[in-house]
Amino acid sequence: MPDERLRDSCVWVDEANQTYYLVSAGRRGPNGRATVVQYYSKDLVTWNGPRVIFEIPEGFWSNRGIWAPELHQYKDRFYLFVTFDSDHKLAEQWRDWLPRVKRGSQVLVADKVDGPFRASDLTKSTLPPDMMTLDGTLWVEDGVPYLTTPPIHPGQSRTFEFPLIHAGTFWYHPHLSSSEQLGRGLVGPLIVEEREPSGFVHERVLGLKTWAVDEQGAFTDFSIPREAARGGTPGRLSTVNGSHAPRIDLPAGQVVRLRLINLDSTVTYRLNLPGAEARLYALDGHPVEPRPLGKDYWLGPGMRLDLALKVPDSGTELALRNGPLRLATLVSQASSAPALDWPSALPANPLPEPDLVAAETLKFNFEWAAALSGNLRQGAAYKLWQINGQAWDIADKTCADRPIARLQLGRSYIFELRNMTQYQHPIHLHGMAFKVLDSDRREIIPYFTDTYLLGKNERARIAFVADNPGIWMFHCHVIDHMETGLMAAIEVA
Repeated sequence: MPDERLRDSCVWVDEANQTYYLVSAGRRGPNGRATVVQYYSKDLVTWNGPRVIFEIPEGFWSNRGIWAPELHQYKDRFYLFVTFDSDHKLAEQWRDWLPRVKRGSQVLVADKVDGPFRASDLTKSTLPPDMMTLDGTLWVEDGVPYLTTPPIHPGQSRTFEFPLIHAGTFWYHPHLSSSEQLGRGLVGPLIVEEREPSGFVHERVLGLKTWAVDEQGAFTDFSIPREAARGGTPGRLSTVNGSHAPRIDLPAGQVVRLRLINLDSTVTYRLNLPGAEARLYALDGHPVEPRPLGKDYWLGPGMRLDLALKVPDSGTELALRNGPLRLATLVSQASSAPALDWPSALPANPLPEPDLVAAETLKFNFEWAAALSGNLRQGAAYKLWQINGQAWDIADKTCADRPIARLQLGRSYIFELRNMTQYQHPIHLHGMAFKVLDSDRREIIPYFTDTYLLGKNERARIAFVADNPGIWMFHCHVIDHMETGLMAAIEVA
């Protein structure tokens, strides 16, 4: 290969053919537009190429440069994650970046490693261009055992690396033997702070969880089939941050950000703070326009709530409750700091707005199944729940090969969720956030989230752009509902 000045290159290894593929932003192509070029090598010393695997097509939203292409393989297709420039000006300047142009990232797809790669949408980027994406990276690993990655066996370790695109309140937990592992406490908060100051000076993270223990503190059954066929198997001991009914000190006169996380496997909390001045700022990791908490808020397993609490005068106590039951006591302590007003709304996360006119609508019914999968003594599983007549077999490691829906990368979709049971289901989608549009049981101010608490006999609609290729879990976050059938796989390609 002749000497070349390459920038922002990426190397992908084809282990089966023992070949290295290098992709980079290239010079102008045959049509005079920016390109992605590819070199290939067997030994990382002698390189062949370049060959053009993508040139900006006619009518494409970007008409300038290309940044930092990344090459990935998923199943039998290949993906380029590329950042583009456009001459169109931004209304807002990102920091002091010059020139003031649009810059957004897009996923390109090909059937072969050497292309040609094509964009699913010529009119807009996959990620919002006003975020001024630069040197972006694509993450297609779900972390679910037997889905995209093998489980981590005893004595082994695994390092997960991923870009922090969305700020907010999140959490981590395993997806193998979930009832037992979550039941024993393998779960915790994952906080991603905003790039710029949020306006909050004080914050507390409150993890809510119940524990399946007896009076001596020994663990009891984490999932009981009779309970799993109903609302789920509840724990006996209620805790906040691992303590039963703790007292939590807060500075008087200050506005404190309370990050409430439902770490429970089963329990839906009816949260309320009688006598408090509190406002909603984010739901499930995604900001909303601030508004009063109201009488209460239903927080299902896996859901998160960011509250702003104006702490009252020193010596005042507030009860954080689940319905009538006290979870924790918030105690106002004297503070020398001057009183603060409500912060401004949190900055929105970079999420593509679904095209509701062009969106395809898919319907999902959440139902009882009431059947057994074979001989339970031989490792089969209960099938108590189903989606569209299909019950996920937790003991079948090949279920992910039969997704319940196949979505086209870059296209908008509306999911109509219908709960045909008498129990609530927090419906969670991996890999992508969605926008809650409406419900036949409650008034909805549309908002982005990753989990929606679907009430009994409720019908609701959610919408999103299928912008993340891969196979993604779609399930109820009541863990023993999930483990007894209420789960499916969604493929984006």
